[in-house]
Amino acid sequence: ISSIARTYASNHSLVDLLISNKHVGMAQCPRVRAALAINSGNVGDPHSAGRRKVIVFQLSSEVRRKTSELQGVEDFYMRPFVDMNSFILPDVVSLIGMNFGKNELYRAFG
Repeated sequence: ISSIARTYASNHSLVDLLISNKHVGMAQCPRVRAALAINSGNVGDPHSAGRRKVIVFQLSSEVRRKTSELQGVEDFYMRPFVDMNSFILPDVVSLIGMNFGKNELYRAFG
């Protein structure tokens, strides 16, 4: 599972992906399509693309749980904030609340 820092620093310029027929399954991957859509909507603004990807792929406990299960990593989705710098933690908490509501805050820190 990618860290928040790696998600933020990921490639934000890729907006289209052509895959041969034998790999068409990957082209159907909703996460790949979502990442490409975020990049397309933030061309020339890597900060906004990175921030949006962190919100979509890292701050939702449901997305983290599903990703953990797909990769066979147990309980990782429950602890994304353990090693987080305390200086940025309030901003992350605010992003979770603004984008997902207070129920997600309870799941994230429960």
